[in-house]
Amino acid sequence: MNDIKYIKIYETKLGYFKDEIYRSIASEIMYYAEENKNINLADFLIYAEVSPLKKEIYQIISSIKDTELQDTSIMEYINNIKEIMWEEEVKRNKKALRETLDINEKERIGQKIVDLMKKIQEIKKERSVKTND
Repeated sequence: MNDIKYIKIYETKLGYFKDEIYRSIASEIMYYAEENKNINLADFLIYAEVSPLKKEIYQIISSIKDTELQDTSIMEYINNIKEIMWEEEVKRNKKALRETLDINEKERIGQKIVDLMKKIQEIKKERSVKTND
């Protein structure tokens, strides 16, 4: 976390968290880094002392096992988050597909499901290739 490049990776590869608390914490981190032109965990924790998200931030920090992130680790985390979000979106779209009567809407939703499933399969394929290496 002591490197601003991870914030840039988050912004370009993920951009947001679906969960409101995680999204708010990410915004706090990005704001802090932008204001200070760097990120340092110790300094950020001092900054977080006055945040309404202090409890949640400390819970996340205490659950982190790796003190040093690697580029591959952050990309694995991001891909896992994307996969979960896309799977949830597929479920929502399948429900919408069952509920709509409009054939054009069914076609649009069906294509969206296909596109999401392709993205999920790409991530799973990448993961299996890395596992086999």
